Amino acid sequence: MDVLKVGDHFPQIAHYPEGVLFEIDDSMPMLIYNYSRPTAAEIADVSASGHAFEIRAQVRDSVLWVLSKCGSQEWCDSPYTPHLSHGVELPLLDSGKEGFALAVMVVDADTNTIKGIRFVGLGNRFSMQLYDMVEELKNKPFNEAAFANEVMRTQAAYTSRQLAEQCRAYFKLK
Repeated sequence: MDVLKVGDHFPQIAHYPEGVLFEIDDSMPMLIYNYSRPTAAEIADVSASGHAFEIRAQVRDSVLWVLSKCGSQEWCDSPYTPHLSHGVELPLLDSGKEGFALAVMVVDADTNTIKGIRFVGLGNRFSMQLYDMVEELKNKPFNEAAFANEVMRTQAAYTSRQLAEQCRAYFKLK
C-alpha cells in the first residue's frame, strides 16, 4: 500500500460512486467513506480519534457484509467479496494477542481527495472472525452476477441498521 495522506488523491477509488467501501489490500483492511463534498462534521465523525466507532460483520451467501458507524453518522453497509479485491492476503493472527489495523478514511468523491484518515486497532476476537469470514469466501466458487444479485436482494430487504443488528462479530470504540 502507498502512504496515505490527507490532501492526496486516492486513485484506487477514482470514479467510484458515493458510498462506503470496504477493501483489503496487500497490507490492511480499509473502510472508505466516499462522500460527495463531505461536511466538516462528517470528516470529524469518520477521522477524529475521539469519536465513537463501531464495526460489525457477517457472511450472507456469497457476500461479506461490513457494517460501520462513525460518530453520529447512521449505520452504513459495505458489501464485500475477496474475489473482487487486489491481493487479499490477511496475515494469520495469534489467538488472543493481536488484531488488524484498519484504515478508516473519508474521501471527497467529487475530487478524489482524502479529507481525513484514522487508524483503528481492531480487537483480536473481531480480527480473527473477519479473517475466517474472508477465508470462507475465498474458498467458495464465485459468480459476479450472483454476487451483485445477492447484494441488491439484501439491500432491498434490510436497512443497514437491521443488518448490523443481525451481526455476531463486532468491535466498538467509545
